[in-house]
Amino acid sequence: MENRLEKYLANDMDNEELRTFMEQSAESPEGKDELLSMKLAEMQTDAFLTDSGEIEQSWRKTSRRINRTRTWIISSVSAAASLLAVAGCCYMFLSRTASVPDYLANGICIETGPGQRTSTTLPDGTIVHLNECSKLSFNPYGWKKERVAELEGQASFDVFHYDEVPFSIRTEFFTVNDIGTSFEISGYEGDEIHFVRLISGEVSVDISGSGCPEFLSPGQTLVMNTLTGDSHIEKTEEKSDSFTWQNGYIVFEDNTLAEMKQVLYRHFGYEFIISDDCGEFRYTAIFENDSVSELMDIIQTMSPAVRYSIDTGARTVTVWKSRD
Repeated sequence: MENRLEKYLANDMDNEELRTFMEQSAESPEGKDELLSMKLAEMQTDAFLTDSGEIEQSWRKTSRRINRTRTWIISSVSAAASLLAVAGCCYMFLSRTASVPDYLANGICIETGPGQRTSTTLPDGTIVHLNECSKLSFNPYGWKKERVAELEGQASFDVFHYDEVPFSIRTEFFTVNDIGTSFEISGYEGDEIHFVRLISGEVSVDISGSGCPEFLSPGQTLVMNTLTGDSHIEKTEEKSDSFTWQNGYIVFEDNTLAEMKQVLYRHFGYEFIISDDCGEFRYTAIFENDSVSELMDIIQTMSPAVRYSIDTGARTVTVWKSRD
């Protein structure tokens, strides 16, 4: 028990170990609440956490504290449970008697920049993969009663289902409610198309202003046009299930460079300045971990009339059509 507890708090479990551990903890009425309280109590006493690396460091610190108090955790389940109960009591005391610290007033934020992707495990065991230029925010206060997070950008979720405390993700245009699920959301600010893609389980999607939730089954994607407000459900293409962005791939599906310039910016951190006459060139390809110059070399090979220049100082790529 103690080894698994330490691995959990240190964020060292693989997905299968984590799933088994959380399921076993939830078998007793108090077990899961106490386990969740342990992580939340640690979050409340640490500095503001801004990314997954700091969260992992915080949880590792909790694990080291357990090691220093090993005399309390002898080789028995009851002793380990006692330590969890102490942490749970500390959490309940703080949440009932203390005001929210300034550094947690706006909750915890995990954010990625251009070319950055990260994975993290939320206190309840939910696994999140965050894409480039994305932000996931949640507040640990009240998390035991309402598991709600806000997403800007793109992420996939493997949710630990808990009937008594539903899990919801809010974006600018809709709220996704988990019913025991793995799903992906894309909701970048400024993107015309936002979507929810279901991999397994079931979700309901509340579109802002609609008043009528949509229910998705595995293999379905809800697509919304943010300009018109129209939405529809379509069958997910097989290649979409692999979450190519998690592997650092850029996928062109009969797209022009102009149509993909926001994707390219999020991936490379370069602004693409593209002349109108390049709109005649469309591409269907998967670019695998290429640098910006390598990608443009491939584009030039596919369209010999294309010319480009890269300004590393200004971080811009200028693309035009040769008149030769």
